[in-house]
Amino acid sequence: MIYEPSSQKKLFSKSLYYNKNDEILYYRISDDNTLTTTYFDPNDKIIEDFFAFSISDLNLFETYGSIKSTLLAQAREKYSID
Repeated sequence: MIYEPSSQKKLFSKSLYYNKNDEILYYRISDDNTLTTTYFDPNDKIIEDFFAFSISDLNLFETYGSIKSTLLAQAREKYSID
């Protein structure tokens, strides 16, 4: 996830969510003026039912466990003595 915070010039924050292949899954805009959050798909279309959308794509998300496994495998490969 990449987070772009709001500022005095930009009164909204943006969070971009990627899968393990660095492809964008969706992003969200949080408006500081209206205190609303809108979710968008990779094609910039509003996601009307975000809960249904996110449940259908759960297998695409990296988890703590998958990140840990990847890092451990990389470390083992790099420091293994043959």
